[in-house]
Amino acid sequence: MDIRDYLAAWRAQWVIIVACVVLALGVAAGVSALMTPKYVATTRLFTTTTGGASVSEAYQGNLFSTNRVTSYAGLATGKQVAQRAVDELGLRASAEDVMSRVSAEPVPDSVLLDITVTDTNPGLARDLANVVASQTSSLVQELETSARGGVPAASATIVDLADLPTSPSSPSWVRNLGLGLVGGLILGLVAAVVRWKLDRSVRTADDIAAAVGGPVLGSIPPAEGTRDETGSVDAAPTPVVTEPFREIRTNLLAMDHDGSLRTVVVTGPRVGAGATTVAVGLSVAVAETGRSVVLLDADFGRGSVAAAFGAEAGPGLVDFLRGNEDLDAVVVPTAVDNLSIVGTGAADASSSGLIGGTRMADLIKQLHGDFDIVVVDGPAVSTSSDSAVLAALADGAVLVARRGSTSAPELRDTVSKITLARGRVIGAVATSARRRRLLR
Repeated sequence: MDIRDYLAAWRAQWVIIVACVVLALGVAAGVSALMTPKYVATTRLFTTTTGGASVSEAYQGNLFSTNRVTSYAGLATGKQVAQRAVDELGLRASAEDVMSRVSAEPVPDSVLLDITVTDTNPGLARDLANVVASQTSSLVQELETSARGGVPAASATIVDLADLPTSPSSPSWVRNLGLGLVGGLILGLVAAVVRWKLDRSVRTADDIAAAVGGPVLGSIPPAEGTRDETGSVDAAPTPVVTEPFREIRTNLLAMDHDGSLRTVVVTGPRVGAGATTVAVGLSVAVAETGRSVVLLDADFGRGSVAAAFGAEAGPGLVDFLRGNEDLDAVVVPTAVDNLSIVGTGAADASSSGLIGGTRMADLIKQLHGDFDIVVVDGPAVSTSSDSAVLAALADGAVLVARRGSTSAPELRDTVSKITLARGRVIGAVATSARRRRLLR
């Protein structure tokens, strides 16, 4: 993968990235909220040597103190000072427990020593820091005093007592949330790339053409919020035809060299690809050329063609196939010139078997006598075998694939089912929907 592939993956999988960031921030916030606040108090000691009347002696004494301060840090964090602090403060804690709370750090290039205590109780942190510093000073004096008595060779004097800490040093919400943000972003970017590489959905027209084994007749662009821009069809008396559907119409009719393409079935591998949108848009676009068109709604489970044209529910395809109505009763003219529709009618669970009957073939023949083009909106192949049967009765099938959703194996399986039923796939249409819903 090059940088363009990564950018495409991140753009396509942005939801995963956002979800990982939000999740990581939530975890960071939760951990921070559950952590017990800790307070830090620091006392500072100044170490010095005794004597040094001359400049040379003073210099040597300063070097001595600088070297000594590291040793004093070890005393401050040692067990003897800790036990003395426990005894002085009357703590129930052990010397080892106190040692775990104390740290000592020499200030670089100086004779200063900072003694820091961390505790969940701010008052105890302050008191313990001051007592540890005091006991360290006392222990230094004892150790630096000769057994014969006299003045100590060096001393450690408290110069800054610890104050009562007013705010906890941990948890650090800013740091934790920052780490959560960075960690979530990295996790999201990696997850997006992995998801992209494992995703078998078609993304381009070339992907669709390769899976179908035929040309892509056109593409319906991503929805932008208006019917004119998207070609998506809402319930309206006159659905608006857009340029993408004119392109599909032109490419489809260009394939009809001998005028034998009279019946076209529009279907897809599964629900949600936008087959009804394509069927309606294609029908309107063909009618725009002056050809007479009839659009049949054969999706008995989800029929929505009549609603797309604002037509009231009435007798339809099911009623004709059952012999309850004649052809004139089910064909309904629309407000679009040269275009009529046949709705589903009174469809129920038993309606599916009607497609394979002789009346369906007879219906198509009768419609050829009255119309130039018959467009059939078929159900998704994964939910019904009717589309494969319809493709066998028609002159060709157009498959609708939604980019980023329909997979290549689904398309190949759909082509296989239609071919097995002796149907013919003549091409495909690529759809993409974002803000508006494409009809089935």
